[in-house]
Amino acid sequence: MKYLSYILYLPALIIFGACTEEFEFEIDESDSKTVIEAQLTDLAQPQKVRITKLAPDLGETTYDGSGNDKQTPVSGATVSITDEEGNVHVFAPQTEQYSGKFEGYYVNEDFHGEKGKRYTLKVIDGDKVYTASETMPAVPVIDAIEIRRRQSEIPGKSDQYVPYISFDNPKTKDFFRFAMYSLSKYADGRVDEQGSNRIWEYSILSDRFLPERVNNLAVNDGQSPDGKNFYPGSPGNTVRVYMSSITEGAFAFYESLVNQFDNDGGIISPAPASAPTNISGGAIGYFIVASSTYKDVTVPDEQPYSQE
Repeated sequence: MKYLSYILYLPALIIFGACTEEFEFEIDESDSKTVIEAQLTDLAQPQKVRITKLAPDLGETTYDGSGNDKQTPVSGATVSITDEEGNVHVFAPQTEQYSGKFEGYYVNEDFHGEKGKRYTLKVIDGDKVYTASETMPAVPVIDAIEIRRRQSEIPGKSDQYVPYISFDNPKTKDFFRFAMYSLSKYADGRVDEQGSNRIWEYSILSDRFLPERVNNLAVNDGQSPDGKNFYPGSPGNTVRVYMSSITEGAFAFYESLVNQFDNDGGIISPAPASAPTNISGGAIGYFIVASSTYKDVTVPDEQPYSQE
């Protein structure tokens, strides 16, 4: 049975590296709005915070496929995350990897979060101070994964190879985020994760209607403007599926963004509302705290079609 009900992508940096997208927020035309896109995970890899200014004259901005970044990066800010034991972890401006349209990043390569602990983000930009606090939820372990072959829903397109995962769902109220990547492995041991080039490459799911034992959950890679699904990999390729636990507030943040994205402006469609934020001080954006796990699977050369 397929449990995943709807999909969306986090618009911003996110730990795996992604594009920045703009949405229609209510902005005072006399002022520019600070946008803080921050995420802390328990993965042993660089943690990133991005700070930008959303110009007041942008009006309604939409994705045009060009990848243009209409936000102005903020330099010279002081960025830190403090854990519940009082340890302060400072984020330094990123000066090399993320240049040009992806400026505005602050990075810490020596620190990652721990499940169950509370963290406070603090950003000082001139005379402005922005803070946010979240507790990192625990994530279940993906104990089984397989790839099933499925005919494309689009006439004339090649078959899809869809990952299905299984895990024990905690009895607590939980919210999950998924991401998929095709892996490229090199002789020196390096592994590159290559995802979709669509706007939103992440999916989220509330466990409200999930059983305690989840078997064969089909994972999609996110929502696109054309409504078409994308699944990474082809026969012989290795696919990595990430599963992350996020807070209820983060889930609501993502949900509000996808509602704005899907709004068609019709008379029966509700007017898009500004996305919620957990950041105090007047900024928009969100401080995401998420624990993550992943599992790899190789797409088999020959496989019968799924019967779902």
